[in-house]
Amino acid sequence: CCRLKLFYSEQMKNFIKYLFPIYFSLLAVRSFSQTNLVPNPSFEDTVTCPNNRGQITYATSWLNPTIASPDYMNACNAGQVGVPSNYLGTQNAHTGNAYALIVTYCFCPGISIRIIKK
Repeated sequence: CCRLKLFYSEQMKNFIKYLFPIYFSLLAVRSFSQTNLVPNPSFEDTVTCPNNRGQITYATSWLNPTIASPDYMNACNAGQVGVPSNYLGTQNAHTGNAYALIVTYCFCPGISIRIIKK
């Protein structure tokens, strides 16, 4: 009877010593993983293909909060707002085939989005 308790006690010590920290490390990674709260973060979802400068609202969920004109670049257009070639030169999208362009030389342009509530 006492031997069995001793054997169980040693197993429990080994569990606490080795497996318990690993278990909680994995649990912590899973429970603290981040959720992307920005809808359409890579500007891939479109209302319609942009055909001119200043059309950031053509990217689904994105807004223009200022009087400036942030540009929406997309590969669906081969003209001045295309990807990779556009009116400022050549720039590939970081992911996918679209991006927002903000030129800051006269005033403070910007873009905004309503984040997803959890």
